[in-house]
Order: sequence, then C-alpha cells, then structure tokens
Amino acid sequence: MVNLLEDDPSVRAAARAAAKSLGLPGKLSTHEERLRKLYRKLKRSGELPKVQTSSDKREEIKKLYAARDAKREEMRRELAEAETEAEALGIKLQGENLVVLKTFLSDVHYNISLLKNLPAEHAYSTFMNRGVETADEALAAYDKAIEELPLLEKKIEVLDKVSRLRFMLGIS
Repeated sequence: MVNLLEDDPSVRAAARAAAKSLGLPGKLSTHEERLRKLYRKLKRSGELPKVQTSSDKREEIKKLYAARDAKREEMRRELAEAETEAEALGIKLQGENLVVLKTFLSDVHYNISLLKNLPAEHAYSTFMNRGVETADEALAAYDKAIEELPLLEKKIEVLDKVSRLRFMLGIS
C-alpha cells in the first residue's frame, strides 16, 4: 500500500488519474486531499491493510494450498458416502454415463408428476397409450408410480451429488 501522507508526485498523479477515469466532478486536487483524509482515518483506526512481506506471502500460499487440499479430501469423503448411498438405492455407477442416467430418471419423474398433478383424463390417456385395458390395472400402475416418486427423487438427488463431486474432483 502506498503511504498517502507522503508528498509523493506519483501519489498525486495516481489520485488525479483515478478521479479523472472515474469521472468525478470537482478539482483533481480535492480528490487527492479526500484520499489523504481517508488514509489518515484508516491509519488511526488500524484498518489499513497490512503490507505483506515475502515470507508472509509464502505462508499465505502454503495455507491456501493446505485449505484446498483439506477441501478436496472432504469432497472425496463426501463422494465415497454418496457413491455408497447410490449403490444402496440400487444405482449402478460403474460404466454408466451419469448424465444420461440422471436425464432418464428426471424424465420418469416428470412423467409421474404429470400423472399425479394433471386431471384424470391425462392419466387415462397415458395408460391407454401404454396398452393398459382395465381400470384395476391402471389404478395399480398409478399407485405404484406415485409410491415410487420419493425414491425417484432421492435417486436423482444422489446422482446429482455424485456427478457434481466427481466433476469438482476431476474424476470422470
């Protein structure tokens, strides 16, 4: 950080250039003084940014890399938990394209949501198009679809988490 209290021509020039580029009204010298007042106020209150030395920067870089490594380790643990949960839900993750699988499950979810939320005529035409001939078969299929909806939502959620974590970790 530049010491604005020093009578340095580069400080004056920088203040004037900043005021001009921002299109601030008034004389350029008033902007320089305004910056000096702000600097004095921040210095008195101890709010000026601390000037980092080379060793400070080195330590900060080490801390940032350590934080990144810790976050990646946390994501790996979350991924392992999510993959275990997916397998418990009956989702086969090996060799599957997760985007295609998630899209398929989302389409199924959408269709079941339509059955659930649209009028009975829609459900009737859907079941007729699928070759369901009796009301009992249609009602059984309807009940089964509605019953599967929460499990389907959970599967989509888990697949989304697995694919997001794999992407963030660079795993395909």
